[in-house]
Amino acid sequence: MELTALVRAAVADGEAELRTAGLTVRTRTGSAPLAVYADADRLHHALGNLLSNTARHCRPGDTVTVTASATTGEALVEGGPTPVRVSPPMGSPMSSTGCGAAPAPA
Repeated sequence: MELTALVRAAVADGEAELRTAGLTVRTRTGSAPLAVYADADRLHHALGNLLSNTARHCRPGDTVTVTASATTGEALVEGGPTPVRVSPPMGSPMSSTGCGAAPAPA
């Protein structure tokens, strides 16, 4: 599956809820596709849940930045202070985020 497009779609789907909560939304993705081995439906659902939690737990005026990037053998999606890592094969840790939450163990 292609992670960059999925991240953009998940942010687009959650943008109205985030803006209604008084949050500024930014997306940072490269122009190159990020191919990963993952379940697109589950990942989209997980990102949607993270964004929904962000809308509920951040303060109005906060900025939410969702970033998709890659390093050797690993794709990284960050939204707020806690990253979500997706590495082939499936089974990488995923953690929820909230404003001010401590990062999950790597």
